[in-house]
Amino acid sequence: MNNRHHRADIDFDGTTIRRVVVVYRQGIQAASEFSDRGLNMDGTFMKHSSGGTLLVACLRNSNNEIQIVAVAWVSGETKENFPALKQVAPGIPHFFCLRHFMENFNNKFRNKSLRNAGWKLVKALTPIEYTKRTDELANLNQKAVEWMEAVDKTKWVAAFTVHVLALVR
Repeated sequence: MNNRHHRADIDFDGTTIRRVVVVYRQGIQAASEFSDRGLNMDGTFMKHSSGGTLLVACLRNSNNEIQIVAVAWVSGETKENFPALKQVAPGIPHFFCLRHFMENFNNKFRNKSLRNAGWKLVKALTPIEYTKRTDELANLNQKAVEWMEAVDKTKWVAAFTVHVLALVR
């Protein structure tokens, strides 16, 4: 891989591979050029004997095409593995997966009207729309608003995180 200027890292504890990361040269170049658009990360659980999670980091390039920056296999999607993101992609903002954020919300507040109002809130594209959607949710359930506002808005509201706009449209 090094002759093509890709980077690879294997975390091995002597008996078990805990993490494998491959960062592509083109991905490194794209990340430096388009970091203002944010870096998208998605994962899928591996259903075979070694288990783990396959992660893919990508972004949208100047042609609005999805470009893969890196792929990784990790032993688990754990808090211990996430600091590696800041090493691989320093300076790129990080925010929550809206689907997982709303899944946690829906587990706490089991109501279709709240779910719909919550999705409108996280997709708010301006502070004015955010205020309007917050008021709509508060009319349904004030505790739901308190639950959402207990989390840093820059991590989940499109209106306060310019980097997430491409994901919610």
